[in-house]
Amino acid sequence: TCHSGHERHVGSVVGAATVAVPLATIEDQLRDTATTLWVLGLLTAGLSSSALLFVAGRLNGHVSEVHRHLADAALTDDLTGLVRRRGAFARLDEEIDRARRTGTPLSVAMLDLDDFKLVNDRYDHSGGDVALRHFGRLISDESRSYDTVGRVGGEEFLLIAPGLDASRAAALAERIRIRVAAEPAVISG
Repeated sequence: TCHSGHERHVGSVVGAATVAVPLATIEDQLRDTATTLWVLGLLTAGLSSSALLFVAGRLNGHVSEVHRHLADAALTDDLTGLVRRRGAFARLDEEIDRARRTGTPLSVAMLDLDDFKLVNDRYDHSGGDVALRHFGRLISDESRSYDTVGRVGGEEFLLIAPGLDASRAAALAERIRIRVAAEPAVISG
């Protein structure tokens, strides 16, 4: 009935239309698309792996830095900033080995504050902390840059002086004693 208004008869052939579907072209496009997707997938995987490696490397650097900080903190006395007992004795072992190997002198001095308990009793532990920091600073000031000063007990300090013979070590200890006597710690005024 749709052709009746155009003077055409039902069943007559009026024209023809051919539809061609280029399957080879579609297959080529599909193959190109698949290749592109594989390349993009590989690039994405590579970039993701690189990003993960970069982040892991940065994280490893931070972990190493924290580890070094913790190792330093384990060897450093929080109160005085000096080497702790374990670090001081490890350094002493190194210096003893070096002195034996090279035949050079090594001097070691144990220094402590007499009647330190009285300071803590009179000025509280915070006053004792002031005295310990002050004493540690004076020992460090009088020592050479390559000497090791460590806090090995409550009010006990260790001075390791490589290359220093007995007479020069005695002179150093006396200089420290004189300076401590001349510069008392100021606690609560």
